Amino acid sequence: MPTLWIQSCLIAPPPAPPPLLLPFWVKSKVHLASVTDLTVLTMLILQISAVVSAFISLLLTLIALGSDHWVLIGNLNRGLWKFCRPSASSYICFTYSMDLEPDSYHATRAFLFFGMIAGAISCIGLCCTFFPFQLGSISKTKSSAIASLIAAGCVLIAMATFTGCLTPQRSSEWSYGWSFGLGWASFPLFLITGGLAFPLDRAVSTAA
Repeated sequence: MPTLWIQSCLIAPPPAPPPLLLPFWVKSKVHLASVTDLTVLTMLILQISAVVSAFISLLLTLIALGSDHWVLIGNLNRGLWKFCRPSASSYICFTYSMDLEPDSYHATRAFLFFGMIAGAISCIGLCCTFFPFQLGSISKTKSSAIASLIAAGCVLIAMATFTGCLTPQRSSEWSYGWSFGLGWASFPLFLITGGLAFPLDRAVSTAA
């Protein structure tokens, strides 16, 4: 009896079952599915980020172009199209005369307007990436990226022109307003939009 008990204790446990061996085509499909899921997730993140950046930059450009708080001189607010002064109950605004406006105002308006058009093209093109249609051989993402960089260049020229022409007029009662700040803020956002659209274009080309 003791001998049988010792022999039963010395018997080795049964070997573990061999690992499940998948065929190579199954392994390749699993790997391809994981890579595809990662690519789709990357594309979705880039799409959403680019659209949000394009929309915000375009919105800031529109607000800056149409608002009247570019320069604050005491109680007077000056914009690109008119200036306003306080009255008894509210502000009274007066439109600039075309003959009396400095050339810097015309240049700032023109380049901001061009930047607004390019930004709108970029925003529309990025929104169209969510829909499965193609305009011939035109890449929607690459066109949007180029349009964003063009918009950034136009905004940079406009803001640099306005800043350089008004800098010598600084005084203790003279300061830039929030419209001026929004104009400058749209410039890096257009660059960010272009920086997001180019990787998105590469991801779309890879997925295709």
